[in-house]
Amino acid sequence: MLVRLGERLGLNITSNIINMPFTDEISNWAGGSVQAVYKHGIMNGTSATTFGAKNPYTIEQSIVTMIRLADKVN
Repeated sequence: MLVRLGERLGLNITSNIINMPFTDEISNWAGGSVQAVYKHGIMNGTSATTFGAKNPYTIEQSIVTMIRLADKVN
């Protein structure tokens, strides 16, 4: 959803294959989008080695994510 929102806002968010430091499981269908938001600094994960894709997404995390996305637009 974040990649699609970014594209609608005029951002060029690509999902080129990059190496990520995450050792936890990320679903195949989400992999490209996770790479894109990580590459562009919109999401960083929950630690240096975990993305936390299967963890609940908190209100605080969503606020930080939206601020980062808005900063990319401006």
